[in-house]
Amino acid sequence: MRTALFLAGLIGMFSTVVHAQSEPSAKRIDSKYQTEVTVQLYTDEQGVGLRAQRWSEAFQQMNVTLSIRRGTVGRTPAVTDKVLGGLRRRVTLVGKLDKQGRLIFEERVFTEADTGKLKAWINDLKAFGAQGDPSGKPLWGLSQEQFAPIQAALNKTLETDLQGKPLQKAIEDLDLPATVPLRFTAAARHHLAELDRVQPATVQLPLKGLSKGTALAILLHQAGLGFRPTRNQDASIDLSVWSLKATDDVWPVGWPQKKSNRELAPKLVQLTPIALQDIELLPVLETVSEVTGIPILIDQAGFRAEAIDLAKVKVSYPSRQATWSAALKSLVFQAKGRAEIWTDEAGHPFIWVTPLSSKRRKVK
Repeated sequence: MRTALFLAGLIGMFSTVVHAQSEPSAKRIDSKYQTEVTVQLYTDEQGVGLRAQRWSEAFQQMNVTLSIRRGTVGRTPAVTDKVLGGLRRRVTLVGKLDKQGRLIFEERVFTEADTGKLKAWINDLKAFGAQGDPSGKPLWGLSQEQFAPIQAALNKTLETDLQGKPLQKAIEDLDLPATVPLRFTAAARHHLAELDRVQPATVQLPLKGLSKGTALAILLHQAGLGFRPTRNQDASIDLSVWSLKATDDVWPVGWPQKKSNRELAPKLVQLTPIALQDIELLPVLETVSEVTGIPILIDQAGFRAEAIDLAKVKVSYPSRQATWSAALKSLVFQAKGRAEIWTDEAGHPFIWVTPLSSKRRKVK
């Protein structure tokens, strides 16, 4: 069967498995918690005099409780939070006030000229708790403990065939645990509504056997969407779906391989006689996938955006002993594309064919 292509759409409203969500704003303090911030500063024995008074006035303007004590022995800078009961939360900052008047916290240092930056940080702590604004941080601002259950859920292999199913049904059949709910931002819902008006479609790519994380990334990518773990201001964690027009900071389609091609896909780097003359590219890709045992998946949305119809592309390769790895690069390049080998979350290899114009964001 010819390697299938994919165009994703959506019809109707999503079931309770898929929820709606507005884009979170790191600049707004609308957490469900009423958060108080306290600061404990420790100084050297000689004290800091006037500088301590200046910082005290600054924290008072920020509505932050401050205490300053002498003696730094055994004191370690830290940021912690604690739910006090109901919807009250306290964030505690422990830091040092040095002789130069600098505030030294865990991974942060502020001078008297940095009160604006300090205030912005305090606001983030009030909104997001001790971990602060997750934007731009490794693991999307999650701790290892928070990320682990999400990774475990997305590492699992997809055992269900999704081909021929509408996007809504395909997402439901991924059977993601309730502990990692999938939520659509307003921009994503608007984008899907626009797709729905054009042409709802079904899954055509063979994703069975891949991990659920990569399968979900591909399903959404072909609809112009992406997902990422999100730590919300109310301390909940979900998988939020975004329009790729709004952000490219999303879960990637595949991860860098940790093993060599020879270990991952020995048939892909085995020398074999290859000779092709003016033959359609798609049947060639299907054959290579069958011969090597490696899924070859095509970013049709990307090629469609470049007005490249792969069904009409014919390719050639001179008669020689070569590896399919080298031949694929040449054949796909003739279609103004690239063929790269990646692994899914479970370590399964696959080849992702994308247009040359596409850019891949490095994930922290």
